[in-house]
Amino acid sequence: MSWPAQQGQSSWPAEGVVITTQFMPLSFMLALFKPKLLIDGYEGPPLSWGRNVVPVRPGQHRVHVHVPYWLPAQSGPADTLVDVYPGHWVELEYKAPVWGFSPGSLGAPPQSYNGVGITVALMVI
Repeated sequence: MSWPAQQGQSSWPAEGVVITTQFMPLSFMLALFKPKLLIDGYEGPPLSWGRNVVPVRPGQHRVHVHVPYWLPAQSGPADTLVDVYPGHWVELEYKAPVWGFSPGSLGAPPQSYNGVGITVALMVI
């Protein structure tokens, strides 16, 4: 499925979500992959690392972000529910985990990096 078209959409939408995506420099390999967005089960527009503006209709929406990767196939999955009000933007922050098998962080900024403890433990070992 793809992102549903919005009828009567002007050149600049009035509401939606703004998602800032980040990864820790230790996870530099993630720069080769682009985060993937699903809103209400529909694949959203392509994301890039950094600030992304995504128009959505007012209402409650389930937002899911993950990074397509080799192993695991979906690194850092994270979900949240957001309420978008007419004429307003919801700011979200997604941080990919340092340890690929950990969940990502998604929500109102600031978010923290997950998987730091296990990564440090493995480096010490």
